[in-house]
Amino acid sequence: MWFDNCHVQEERTDGSCSGNYILTRTWTATDDCGNSTQHVQIITVEDTTAPEFTGELPTDIVLDVEESIPAPAVLIATDDCGSATVMFKEERTDGSCSGNYILTRTWTATDDCGNSTEHVQVIIVEDTKGPEFIEELPTDMVLECGDTIPEPLVLTTKDKIKSADVVFKKSASMDRVRETMFLYELDRYGQLW
Repeated sequence: MWFDNCHVQEERTDGSCSGNYILTRTWTATDDCGNSTQHVQIITVEDTTAPEFTGELPTDIVLDVEESIPAPAVLIATDDCGSATVMFKEERTDGSCSGNYILTRTWTATDDCGNSTEHVQVIIVEDTKGPEFIEELPTDMVLECGDTIPEPLVLTTKDKIKSADVVFKKSASMDRVRETMFLYELDRYGQLW
């Protein structure tokens, strides 16, 4: 039995990114008389896997408007076939009043071949506390029929977000004794409390 000379040649053709390429392997067998036979193998390598974030990822949270909003986390991603770039964006969606809004934070990790993965954190900010009266509030009183009913006080308020209006309502009922009730309500965003 005779064995002819055989050698292999390998050629690499790069693709559109570092994770995509083609290997062409050619085996050539040649005998003493110069007769030759070839076999070609083509290996196509493709990067179809998205990068992955490493470490702990930020979770969704609900905050009161007076609480501090955490700074965006710095996320890192790794890729099996090369490097990955992480981009960050934040969008604010306003709610029904100035103290209510939603922050949507999106981190996008992209590798050299355009494969990408996202992580989204939603931060809900709510104003759940009513404004506060600044002055000492008038107390309930009982008067005799015919007594002079005092004029309502002018009250002011404070609020962490914006100024609050004070709405005064007066109701009276006539019976054997005249009763008058002064009702102070805080109007914060156009609605009575």
